[in-house]
Amino acid sequence: SKRIDLSVKINPIIPTVFISGSRFAVKGDISMISGKPKAGKSTITKMILATALMKEVPPETDTLSIRSNYCQGKPVIYIDTEQNPADTLEFFNEVIKITGLAKAPDNFIILNWRDFDFNQCLEHLVAIFDLLKDIYMIVIDGITDLIPSSNDETSSVMLIRYLMKES
Repeated sequence: SKRIDLSVKINPIIPTVFISGSRFAVKGDISMISGKPKAGKSTITKMILATALMKEVPPETDTLSIRSNYCQGKPVIYIDTEQNPADTLEFFNEVIKITGLAKAPDNFIILNWRDFDFNQCLEHLVAIFDLLKDIYMIVIDGITDLIPSSNDETSSVMLIRYLMKES
């Protein structure tokens, strides 16, 4: 039943994030930003989130050539497992400032799970997928905090498979 040939109808790939005009992320897939500390990962993430919340990006807004397709009111979720809640709040405010919106839209959800162990993080992630349908984008900053150890290959594969299934 999973054989692919020319008679099989497959939905087209739906790009969601572009960097310098090239596809970076697609609906239903997992993309990753990695780099050394202070390399600009948070700035890239802010631009991805902010442009997803913007119907139109004003030409004078510098998004570092990053553009997400507009979320159309669907949930855009950012989960921070590492930073102090005050830092997460600052991140939240910076994203809203980039959008130029007077206030955060209701569909923009920022969560701080720094105080959770990996089991609690997983429980809350499952709850999000159970409660919210048709999530446009979910960004997890510190995804290794959702498994017992970053070297635990079995847990890593299980988490990635779960995320792919739910996407």
